[in-house]
Amino acid sequence: MVGLCLLVALVLPHRESLAVEEIVDAIAAQVGNEIVLVSDVDQISAELEKQMRTAGVSNNDVLMMRAEALERLIEAKLLQRVVKQTEMEATDEEIDRAITQIAKENNLTLQQLARGVTSHGISFEVYREKIKDEIDRAKIVNSMIRSRIAVEPEEVQKLFLERHGDQPVGGEQVHLRHILVPAGVSVMRSHEAACPEVEKARKEIVSGQKSFDTVARKISVLKAESGGDVGWLHADDIAAWMKPAITGLSSGEVSAVIPTNFGCNLLMVVERKSYAPTTLQDATPELEREIFDRKTNEEYVRWVDRLRDQTYIQRKGLFAETTRLLRENATSP
Repeated sequence: MVGLCLLVALVLPHRESLAVEEIVDAIAAQVGNEIVLVSDVDQISAELEKQMRTAGVSNNDVLMMRAEALERLIEAKLLQRVVKQTEMEATDEEIDRAITQIAKENNLTLQQLARGVTSHGISFEVYREKIKDEIDRAKIVNSMIRSRIAVEPEEVQKLFLERHGDQPVGGEQVHLRHILVPAGVSVMRSHEAACPEVEKARKEIVSGQKSFDTVARKISVLKAESGGDVGWLHADDIAAWMKPAITGLSSGEVSAVIPTNFGCNLLMVVERKSYAPTTLQDATPELEREIFDRKTNEEYVRWVDRLRDQTYIQRKGLFAETTRLLRENATSP
């Protein structure tokens, strides 16, 4: 049995002198004067463990996953201690407002939300507790972390140059969709077999029988899940073999079938527009948010690490060993 067992003495009827100890749970870790139970770890890791077992993942990897789940629970205990010390616990009114907002954002009534929660095997009381924990965490982060974070103009300028320093100054950009049916020695299929399939698809698209994205989802090996959507490309970034095929095509038009050394291709021009380079002024709000969030996450990790250092934490049984291995892996080059 992993960890220190919790024992319950059951006195059997008609046997006053006999007591039987029944194991009902085990301790996974002690955090200060509180404990995390193995059943707590089971609750948040059971579904993922089931998926991992089905996929044939090794037992060691499953143990590592469970150790990571325990670390999240330890972190939650540490946050709860701070919340109580600072008297920042979410009120019932705040929890009610949060749940009402969640229901509204999902176009649900409170009754429908409650039924949805319970259909996943979670009581609404447990759901409310999870929402409370999220609110408590947000209060702590806002009060103790975000209030200390500042984003300097130099940081924004540096990130802007990394993201947009080599962007074109003008020109045209094209939104493309692409169907690819592979051919060649590597896939053991000839162009003579692959290209007629693409030609048939082209006729269906041009005639209006089927849409490009429907056909792409069915036969393409490239971005099939998005209907072959490649996105916007600057004219300078379009592959050399593509350029002649789409030259002169207007929005909605489809190219001829294009044989290449990797297969048979079909392109559609979704839209064309002039390219306007991103300015520092336009990019600043998004870059500031990205830098702020990154610095907040980094400071949060350091803050939680300090809480760990200041708190007595003991992991029990197998969790002690797997956590040690996790830390060794994290610090190894």
